[in-house]
Parts: sequence; C-alpha cells; structure tokens
Amino acid sequence: MRRFIGFFHLQRQTNAILAMNEILNTLNGYLWGWPMIVLLVGTHIFLTIRLKFPQRYIGKAIRLSFQRDANSKGDVSQFAALATGLAATIGTGNIIGVATAVTMGGPGAVFWCWVTGVFGIATKYAEGLLSIKYRITTKEGTMLGGPMYAIERGMGCKWLAVLFALFAFLATFGIGCTTKAMPSRPWRQRVSDGTRRGSDSFLPSSSARWSSLA
Repeated sequence: MRRFIGFFHLQRQTNAILAMNEILNTLNGYLWGWPMIVLLVGTHIFLTIRLKFPQRYIGKAIRLSFQRDANSKGDVSQFAALATGLAATIGTGNIIGVATAVTMGGPGAVFWCWVTGVFGIATKYAEGLLSIKYRITTKEGTMLGGPMYAIERGMGCKWLAVLFALFAFLATFGIGCTTKAMPSRPWRQRVSDGTRRGSDSFLPSSSARWSSLA
C-alpha cells in the first residue's frame, strides 16, 4: 500500500512538472518567436526612420567618444562611457549570442545579425539619449540614470519603472550569469578532474605550448 501511495505521489509530481514544462515551452514560443522578432526589428526600423537614420553619424559618434571635454557633465568621460557600453554588450550578445545563432540557424544567421545590428543603432541611440535626458543628480552629486528613470520621469509610470528594474535584476541571473557561465562548464570540469587526479592533464603539454607559440 505504501508503495502504491508513493508511486501515486510520484506520478502526480511528474505530471505537474510536465505540465509546467509545457506551459514554459508555450510561453517561450511567444516570447522568442515571431512576435518578439517583429517587435524588435519593427522598433529598430521605426526609430531609424523616425530619427532620420542616425547611423550616418556613426563616424562622428566614434570620434567624439575619443575626445576629451572638460566642460561636459557626468561622472565618467566619453571614452569610459563607451567602454562601459561595450562591456555590457560584448560577451552575451556578440560572442555567445552570435555563436548560438550560427549553431541554430547556420552561417546565414550572421547576415541577419549584421542587419539587425545596423538598424539597432537607432534603438541604442534612443535609449542612451533618454537615459541622459531623464537622469537625476543625488545629494552626493552622483548621477543616476537608465530606462527606469526614463519610464518614471518621461512616461510618469513609477510602477512600471519599478517593475522594469525588478525584471532587469532577475534577468542578470539568466541572461548575464548563466549564459556566460554555461559555455565554460566543460573547461571547468576538465580542470576539476585534473585537480582531483593530482595531475596537470587538463593543461596542454609543453610541446603543444611551444608549437602554439611558434
């Protein structure tokens, strides 16, 4: 009787997990399917046309990023802001994201990455412009900005700004930490196995290291 009750509870748990998995797969299809693609690319194209093709000023933007302006307002220089923006983009998006796209869609996915990247310049420009326009200065003189401040001060929706900040915080665990940590798992496993064996078998041999230097 106990075995039957245990089997019954196990079956219920299995059915609940399968039902949850089906719900998540359905939700994933809506979030990362055609609706999301149309929304993202449509926003890129709309802002490109609405802002009169800001991509044509990319050379000027790069030049200004390397210039020093003593009279500019802000906590960091233009180059530091550029480096921070690149640090937040390169990695998950440019390396792991492109590798995942090529793995799932083939080499032709690189072309569409270029297309969306070019049109996405307008979205990135609009996001940066709104963050600067609606940023605030604290009593200590530190500037705070970002999409949540643009939503609160520009749209007047504080609850939506709080919700955005909460979702952005939760997304750092999945998009930021997990996505970057998973590709390094095989290498960490090899290091762990070699350490437990008390050897350096996980490291390349001396001949291999010299040949790579040559």
